[in-house]
Amino acid sequence: MDDLRTILIQYEIESYDRKTFIPFSVLKDVFTKEAISSLMRQASIELFYHNEIIRTVLSCALRLFAILVVIGETKSIQKFIEADHTTQPDLDSKLPFDDETLKEIWSESDERKVFIRKQWMFLSPYIEADQAHRRLSDRAVLPFTAKEKIGAGGYGNVYKVRLAASQHSLNDAKTLSLLVKRLR
Repeated sequence: MDDLRTILIQYEIESYDRKTFIPFSVLKDVFTKEAISSLMRQASIELFYHNEIIRTVLSCALRLFAILVVIGETKSIQKFIEADHTTQPDLDSKLPFDDETLKEIWSESDERKVFIRKQWMFLSPYIEADQAHRRLSDRAVLPFTAKEKIGAGGYGNVYKVRLAASQHSLNDAKTLSLLVKRLR
């Protein structure tokens, strides 16, 4: 498990404000069926659960599983699946989790705090053309690797930002600069 944790940490990208994020594309490459199976064996998850966990992680819980691997709670994936009351879980779509929701998984507040803090590194937004407006949490790690203030007005500030190549489908450029207006 430490090997995959180390691999994930090597793929961290630092944003302009020194927060880090890991692109979703990395998770798709790192978490193969074999890697997930190996992690479950290391976490002593009963063999009976392996197929369901692999299927769930690969279809709709890559981000959740990556968070659990990074915080050393791989075994808890089973609790998340059991706590989901639907027959077709989509666990990643429920992120970010808050403290109240996580009480069903962990009674100790330390585990919940670590999860809440680390989940944001896997939730950096992906930018696409013609995408509808999004309201992001103040805790969201924006995928901007550089930021320069270029103007200000009565309603806000304008910044030139560089968007990480892994976080957009706007063109094939390795780096892409955009203008962002932040309202006051």
